[in-house]
Amino acid sequence: MNPRVQRLHRRIALLSGLWILGFLALAPAQSPRHFQGHVHDASGHPIQAATVAVYGPRGVVSTLSDPAGSFALDYPTPAGELTLRASTRSMESDPLEISA
Repeated sequence: MNPRVQRLHRRIALLSGLWILGFLALAPAQSPRHFQGHVHDASGHPIQAATVAVYGPRGVVSTLSDPAGSFALDYPTPAGELTLRASTRSMESDPLEISA
């Protein structure tokens, strides 16, 4: 894989992970899990229309990032193993494993 694409994958996973970790701490145990954050390329530019998906025991929930690279979505389970991934036609982030 192209080294530039690999750096982009790592950066997206890291940035998404930092945002997600901050918001997971705020979610009550009985409500759906809320995810929000920003998707950026390796240069720090926002990525519009990136698909951000959460995979888990109740299937896949996804959304698209807005022009500023922002996204928000709710996954309908309060606990369990989940995986978050961001992608476009030309790249895909490393999976971010989340458990609670």
